[in-house]
Amino acid sequence: MAGIIDRVTMIVKANVNDLLEKSENPERQLNYFILEMEDSIKEAENTVTGAATQAKMLDLQAQEARRKGQDWEQKAERALKANREDLAREALRMQAQADEEANAYQAQYEEQKKIQEQLRSQMTLLRQKYNELQSNKPTLLARYGMAKLTNKVYGEKDPITGINTGASSRMERKIMAQEALSQMGGAEVKAAQTEAEINKLPDDDLDSELDALKQKMGLGKKADEQKEGQA
Repeated sequence: MAGIIDRVTMIVKANVNDLLEKSENPERQLNYFILEMEDSIKEAENTVTGAATQAKMLDLQAQEARRKGQDWEQKAERALKANREDLAREALRMQAQADEEANAYQAQYEEQKKIQEQLRSQMTLLRQKYNELQSNKPTLLARYGMAKLTNKVYGEKDPITGINTGASSRMERKIMAQEALSQMGGAEVKAAQTEAEINKLPDDDLDSELDALKQKMGLGKKADEQKEGQA
């Protein structure tokens, strides 16, 4: 039962939007996910039915073991009345064994009921998600179908710059760069190239250069110590 609970829980927690965004074919991915939900619902329903039957059997076994324990207690009393301590002692031993069995069946019954309730709870969430997904299916397909079409033309946005990376966008950026270069003088071009090279420097070099610049401007530790001495 733990396997189906894990499966249902995983489906309930799955982010449909992420699945569709990463899929090359959103419609196929969505249909597959819906079928997986349907199969999981059926399997969970069968598991719950079987678990209910098993729990009932455990409950009956616990009741029967408790009844046997009571019977052995009464027999022990009869043996004592007949001055047969040996028989009374044996009857008490059998009573203890029956009580132990009853406790074991009861523990299994409670564990079975706990897992059963957990699965039912997850099934409720799964059905809700399934119904919502069925209702929103046309909207989802329209949204991600249009998104995929747009990305083919303009490309997806770079997560850092926010600029589209598609062929059309790349061509636009190339034209803009050429226009910008044609409008810049030689000094501006050199400055832009220098700035680009600086931006490529590793962070460690930048940090050391920044510290040196602070010392040069009187903003380093020595300057701080001088200010503290003056105070």
